[in-house]
Amino acid sequence: MKRIDEAPAVAPEPQQLVLYVEDEPSNWEVTELRLRRKFKLLWARTDEEACALVRTHGPQLYAVLMDVQLKGSTLDGLALTRLFRGKDQGPLPAYAQGLPKLECPIFFVTAYGNLHSPEEMREAGGDSHVPKPVDFLKLTLLLAQNSMRQAMATLKPRT
Repeated sequence: MKRIDEAPAVAPEPQQLVLYVEDEPSNWEVTELRLRRKFKLLWARTDEEACALVRTHGPQLYAVLMDVQLKGSTLDGLALTRLFRGKDQGPLPAYAQGLPKLECPIFFVTAYGNLHSPEEMREAGGDSHVPKPVDFLKLTLLLAQNSMRQAMATLKPRT
């Protein structure tokens, strides 16, 4: 039986860090609301903000959600993904130089899936894509697959 003076159970703080590069506040708000129980989300509205967050948190990132079209940015989501994957692109703005290469999955979140083929998104370094408005079932499955891949990678083969 629970005592009245016991403190209520508190959910643990999410540990997995996800960067969402998204120029529309309403898309960010809905995504943050849906994912905040399981993930700690960082929001970048522009390519410059995304580069600053990758510079600071790159090795700790669990995944990146990448909008393709980024209003107010020099680099779009495809160019940012190539940059985060360490693919040479020629001259870059100063804020985009010297970034760590990301090994985590990058999922494109786009309303413009028809403008870019799946092959083009993969060539840029994306692992998959999710349509907008955000298909949370597909996004949840992609993130769960990532958790399973990480768990399987830590298992040692039996000898």
